[in-house]
Amino acid sequence: MVEVYPAASLRIWRLPHQGYKGTKGHQTREHLIARLLTAAPWLNLGDYTDLCARSDDALDAAAAALTARAHALGRTSAPAEGPQREQAQREGWIVFPIAPLATLVT
Repeated sequence: MVEVYPAASLRIWRLPHQGYKGTKGHQTREHLIARLLTAAPWLNLGDYTDLCARSDDALDAAAAALTARAHALGRTSAPAEGPQREQAQREGWIVFPIAPLATLVT
C-alpha cells in the first residue's frame, strides 16, 4: 500500500494538475484525460473514460493507481536513510513518481 497525492503525480508527469476538480473542471478533466492517454498510449480506461471525465474522484483514483504502479516498479521517491526513513516508518510516506508515464508499461 502506498500513499499518493494525485495532483502532484500529474504535475510531475507534466499533465494538467489544477482546475480539474468539481463541476467547473469538466473541460479540464477531458483535456487531462486526452493528454494522459497520449502520454501513456498503452493505458486503456475503457468504460471508465467517461466516469473520469465526469468525476474528479475517479480521475484521482486513476492517477493514484498509476502512481501505485510506478511504486511497484521501483519508480517513486523514497525517504533518505536515517531520520527521514525512521519518521516515514512511524508516520508514512507520500510517494511521487520519478519516471515518465511511458516507463510504467513494463
